[in-house]
Amino acid sequence: MEIGFGMGAELLGWARQQPAWYLCGVELYQPGIGAMLTRLHNQQLGNVGVVDQPAQQVLAALPEQSLSEVRIFFPDPWPKKRHFKRRLIQAEFLRQMGRVMKADSLIRLATDWAPYGQWMVEQFAQVSVFKLIDDRIRRADASSAAVVRGTTKFEARGERLGHDIRDLVYERKPI
Repeated sequence: MEIGFGMGAELLGWARQQPAWYLCGVELYQPGIGAMLTRLHNQQLGNVGVVDQPAQQVLAALPEQSLSEVRIFFPDPWPKKRHFKRRLIQAEFLRQMGRVMKADSLIRLATDWAPYGQWMVEQFAQVSVFKLIDDRIRRADASSAAVVRGTTKFEARGERLGHDIRDLVYERKPI
């Protein structure tokens, strides 16, 4: 199983690219869930499930070594210091992620908030089961041809605001 935290056009594109995979989108925003279910129905994509629980609870419920890939694109950066505890990417969350990921599986992340990109790198550095294999910063006015994903609405907004896009890929080390 592969999992994406958040939903949208990227999850739909991933489902079309990998019809043999079962994908799970994790989202709390109810209108977004409804829109996704409508799009899945209209596009006749049966390889996607939707979970409306916090990502931490979803991970806690998964068996060990059950995920082949995880994608987390443009999570809320919670830019105020007093809100950092709300950020999805935290060392404890990544430890749980390490527990449920298969050896050599990938976590793909993206953000348009430079301080959050640095935070992600710092949090991963605290969890020894992951190895950084790609770290790209794309200037807001540059082409996204080298990126393996589609453009999300949050990414497009960040680009309009002149934010650089940081893409990170981590690999789960062998168990």
